[in-house]
Amino acid sequence: MGRWMRRFGGLAAVSVPAFFGFDWFNDQVLSRGVVALYTAGRVSADYKFSDPKTLEELSELHARSADRLVSMLLRNEGLFIKFGQALSSLNHVLPPEYTKRLQVLLDQAPTSPTDQIMRIIAEDLGRSAHEAFVEFDETPVAAASIAQVHRAKIRLADGTVQDVAVKVLKPRIPNQVWWDLTVHDIICYGLEYAFGIKLTWSVHTIRENLYREVNFAVEADYTDLGREVWAGRPDLYIPRLYRDYCTRRVLVTEWIDAVKMIEVERIKREFDPKAAMQTLMEAYGEGLFSKGFVHADPHPANVMIRKDPARPGKQQVVLLDFGLCMKTSEEFRHNYARVWRAIFTQDMAELEEVVKGWGIGDAELFASFQLQKPFSRSRPVHSTAITKAEIRQFQNSIKANINRMLEDDERIPREIIFVGRGAQMLRSMNKSYGAPVNRANIFAAKAVASLDEGKGGWSTAMLRYEATLLLLALAHWWTQTVNGVLAYWFTSYRVSTLEDVMEEREKSFVLQHSHRMEIGERD
Repeated sequence: MGRWMRRFGGLAAVSVPAFFGFDWFNDQVLSRGVVALYTAGRVSADYKFSDPKTLEELSELHARSADRLVSMLLRNEGLFIKFGQALSSLNHVLPPEYTKRLQVLLDQAPTSPTDQIMRIIAEDLGRSAHEAFVEFDETPVAAASIAQVHRAKIRLADGTVQDVAVKVLKPRIPNQVWWDLTVHDIICYGLEYAFGIKLTWSVHTIRENLYREVNFAVEADYTDLGREVWAGRPDLYIPRLYRDYCTRRVLVTEWIDAVKMIEVERIKREFDPKAAMQTLMEAYGEGLFSKGFVHADPHPANVMIRKDPARPGKQQVVLLDFGLCMKTSEEFRHNYARVWRAIFTQDMAELEEVVKGWGIGDAELFASFQLQKPFSRSRPVHSTAITKAEIRQFQNSIKANINRMLEDDERIPREIIFVGRGAQMLRSMNKSYGAPVNRANIFAAKAVASLDEGKGGWSTAMLRYEATLLLLALAHWWTQTVNGVLAYWFTSYRVSTLEDVMEEREKSFVLQHSHRMEIGERD
């Protein structure tokens, strides 16, 4: 026994200093992973072994778990903040204790030391920031997951001085990205093993695209592509690049004075949020269905509104941060448009043909994920009568049927991951403004327009589609009108939309069942 203890002690004497030494000289990549895994385990254990008797006790459980999660994300910084930003958009499922705390990650991430930022600029541009720019403010105006932004001025070829935004990659990111993604992979594998739900099919695609995001040369290319895709929309603006100042770690664009969509109350006072959401939904649909272009990170800190400088009396949406974008294949673009057309015309034969070709075994569940509400072949898609029983049935069916839906995950188009992420963030933003626009209606219209069916006359499918759109628009208008009248006459009445109904029912279900979640049987 003593011999084994001595061996163990000798091993510890070597490995512990080696661990901390490696961690110290490599931007805390090991300790950050340990903290993340420990936090995930602690939160999971708290839910598993706690037994709250009242909603107040359950709210306290959510609050302390959310505090632990956000504390870990802020401590670890980097890609962990990006993971948290994705969670913040799930306000239709996560309890408010989570979503309120996660909002801090959208635009208040920790900043990096000034000397490190200045060193990166000097290394990449070949001269100091104060030599490269006419003026450079060393105090960052914003900090995100992997970068921070400084305001500066440059002198153009014609001698004029231009205000610019200088986006600089945080210095620790290159060393941390592989380790952070590895921790993400471990958590996905662990959840898949524990709960029997397929998650790891998406790991490779997420890893590949997040590696691209930390290369600002790729973001510059996607920014130019975005300007090209949406060049015909005067209501949407993409800031121009200054390529002479752009590198793998530095990105310089024109400075835009505008209000971020994260400032909900100010936007409501000074602008027309309904028109802004209409612009965003239409642009997203056009980019996806007509051009195969996906902006997968349109959270409210990346979207701004300003008075249009070229059109008096008009407003203009400004879209930022093209780091997490994707150009889909032509085949996916066409087939995904067919999916939306089939959903709205309830053409189950076409829907099943497309999704089965993607290795998806449950067409109705897949359609539900696209609409983000229960879909059934037995009920028109324009119906707004969603019952509590249907919501619960849909939620209960997810775990039971998700693996059947993903029956052949090797064939599932990886574009689905980022299309879903972008659409989810837009849904969340729309919800934060009271769901003023009908996103499903807009997406369906753009999908059918991209298929260019109008040239051959009016088919039966086209007539069914147009009728469905009309009914859906009328249903949405009627709901908004009734709620508006009630809110006007009864000041205590809170305007409710279909999004509200679904959110409250989903949250109620989660509140009632989250603390009873058990480890599922493994195949």
